[in-house]
Amino acid sequence: MAPLYDTSIILQFTVATMLPVVAAVVLAILERHTRFGELPYWPKQVLCGALFGAIAIYGTERGIDTHGATMNVRDAAPLTAGLLFGGPAGVIAGVIGGVERWFAALWGRGMFSRLGCSIGTIVAGVTAALSHRMLFEEERPRWTLAFAVGVVVEVFHLLLIFVTNLGDPTHAFLVVQTCNAPMVACNALSVALATEAVALVHGEMPFQKSELAGVSLEVRRGLLAAALIGFAASLWFVMLLMTNLTRVTTLETLSNELDETTTDVLDAVDYKLDEESTTVLIQSILSNHLVGNNGFLVVLTKEGKVVGAYHGVYVSEKDALGLLDAAQTESKGDMFDYVFGGQPYFCMRRSVSGYQVCALLPVSEAETSRDLMVLITIYMEVILLGVIFAVNYVLIRHVVVRSIWRVNDRLEQITRGDLSVEVDVRGSSEFSALSDGINDTVESLREAIAAEGKRIESDLATAKAIQESALPNTFPPFPDIDAFDIYASMNAAREVGGDFYDFFTVDDHTLGFLIADVSGKGIPASLFMMEAKADLANYMKSGMELREAVRMANWNLCQGNESDMFVTVWAAMLDYRTGELTYVNAGHNYPLLRRNGVWEWIKVRCGAFLGAFETAKFRQETIVLEPGDQLLLYTDGVNEAMNVNEEQYGNDRLEAFLAAHATFSARMLVESLLADVRRWATGAEQSDDITILSLEYGVPPELAGALTVPATEDGLKELEYRLREMLLWTQCPEPVRQQLYHVLRDLFYGVCVQGYVEDEGASGQVRLDDLFDAASSTITLSLTYWGAPPEVEVYDLPLSSEVDDIAYVDGGDHHVIAFKKSW
Repeated sequence: MAPLYDTSIILQFTVATMLPVVAAVVLAILERHTRFGELPYWPKQVLCGALFGAIAIYGTERGIDTHGATMNVRDAAPLTAGLLFGGPAGVIAGVIGGVERWFAALWGRGMFSRLGCSIGTIVAGVTAALSHRMLFEEERPRWTLAFAVGVVVEVFHLLLIFVTNLGDPTHAFLVVQTCNAPMVACNALSVALATEAVALVHGEMPFQKSELAGVSLEVRRGLLAAALIGFAASLWFVMLLMTNLTRVTTLETLSNELDETTTDVLDAVDYKLDEESTTVLIQSILSNHLVGNNGFLVVLTKEGKVVGAYHGVYVSEKDALGLLDAAQTESKGDMFDYVFGGQPYFCMRRSVSGYQVCALLPVSEAETSRDLMVLITIYMEVILLGVIFAVNYVLIRHVVVRSIWRVNDRLEQITRGDLSVEVDVRGSSEFSALSDGINDTVESLREAIAAEGKRIESDLATAKAIQESALPNTFPPFPDIDAFDIYASMNAAREVGGDFYDFFTVDDHTLGFLIADVSGKGIPASLFMMEAKADLANYMKSGMELREAVRMANWNLCQGNESDMFVTVWAAMLDYRTGELTYVNAGHNYPLLRRNGVWEWIKVRCGAFLGAFETAKFRQETIVLEPGDQLLLYTDGVNEAMNVNEEQYGNDRLEAFLAAHATFSARMLVESLLADVRRWATGAEQSDDITILSLEYGVPPELAGALTVPATEDGLKELEYRLREMLLWTQCPEPVRQQLYHVLRDLFYGVCVQGYVEDEGASGQVRLDDLFDAASSTITLSLTYWGAPPEVEVYDLPLSSEVDDIAYVDGGDHHVIAFKKSW
């Protein structure tokens, strides 16, 4: 096939494009100025159809052979006939062109696309006929609409090449990719030019404005703009998705090939043969080993000498050195680009026993699937948008636009929540009845909303209580087990959420725990969450391997999942006697592990999310925790939390927070991180559930308690008794106990009770929270009261010297003073 930029081919396509235009002009002149215009309807339709059918045949016979198909300007003929001269003429021209295209394959005019092209040309004629009658009501369309019809019809024509060749999509893609631009452009341009040329013959100025009503025109423009934006957005998304998928697939292909080959090369080296024999053996390994369909493997020495390559591939010394240089600039497992023999390749390398094993895959092969999917998406959306636009265009021309939009204006206000609006469009009995019906409906809706609001509020409160009770919220959950400390928190973005966590003992030395995030929010997510939580807990407690437990839970969640919900999960089993931690990451955020005061990501994915693919498989990974190690699990409500500037909290900020709080216990870490995220998002609506879980291995659990009393003398006595019992249980030394009693009394009277003086002596409540860390023999106490803030800084109080640390938090309607003491 000659190149598309060849002058003769360009001239050939130009003639084929202009031929329907010339024929349309000639027929329009004959119709206006000769007796041809007086012919009866059907003879005129037959003559026009036969003329444009002959032009369609010319388009086939003068087409360009390419990959077993014929690139041509054929469909413009039946489209021009049907749109400008009548529906029957378009059908006749389409049938003539389609039938001739079928038999033209017998003398070499593209057997591969024979069926698709024949049907496509007939469909072009039928589409033109239907558009002429139903869309444009026997009137000539404007050139813009004619051009759009040409684009949609030609796209459908090319799509038929795929439909009629499902057994060989790669060949079909090659044909369509080559023919796509010239055929769509030339056919659509030919119809548009013919439309405008005929309008000029009839005395209309070229490209003059439409005579349609202003509202209709604006609606059409708005619809077209929205369609184009949606088209661009979806195309961008598909392109991005397929590009990323292509990269992932290519990485996997190269990595798998390297894994297999490096193993074989290592085996060859292990034979400890002489260098020449080793080279021969490596060459035999690579001689018939392809990467993908057209890629290959090369083994080089560290000096750039070629040891072996795929049979028939010649690697020059220059290419070998260039490949080696490119490979050595990348880390192991990274993919890089290299041009070999004038063709771009994706490459990856591995080092094994002094050799560099490089896998090369042609970029064109790797990106074929992406380009195919993008092209199919473009075609389907063009056709869909064309159909939608046509339907709406007909409705706009046949409906009383002004009255409808007056009704819609009132409805828009109603849908925004203003139920006091009344519809008063009474230009006809139908619209009067419609207005009365809408007003009656809105009145009933107002009453129903009021009643339903109360019921929903009650139901949501019940659902929230049920969900919270389903999550373990007693801490420490296992006070008799001193091998670990665990703490978790879940804060829903709505009344109920889709995040959850769970932990439970499997036997006398194993702890099961997990964190998960269900797609979506609200009641549906909470229901799916309850099912997922129950399935995971049941299977994990059953004694089966963790990966099997996750697989069974996934299979169960897929059954009847008509809402297509899914859940990401990070689940683990901890043998708290040995520290062995087995985990499965099913599409969840990477957790972090603190070891020796340094936080590191655990970046291992073990499977897809749950609920989508019932045949999905999962693998489990194992690490051994050391005493003092700490895990942090979280959902994307943490790192994707938005502030008022729509900036995410992000992984970098999470890393910085953890680095600054590397000594925090599980409870302190969870509560501090939650507070930091909320501070970041102050002023912005919480967009997602926030769930955090932390486990610290090798330390006993913190013991916590709380007591709320009135801000009176009797209340102080209750607090002192509570504190005394706590300190005696912890074996706190007597001098330290006396210091803590003194601090408690001074704060109670000097700050908490004093805060209520301004309210005419009214007394409020004071809550004492205590937290004991047995590992460090440290107790943290906090007093919360509701009243006026302290008159002085707590750091300036004399009692601050009696404790290790003291802090104050202004909660707005309440105030918290916390202090810590170790012994």
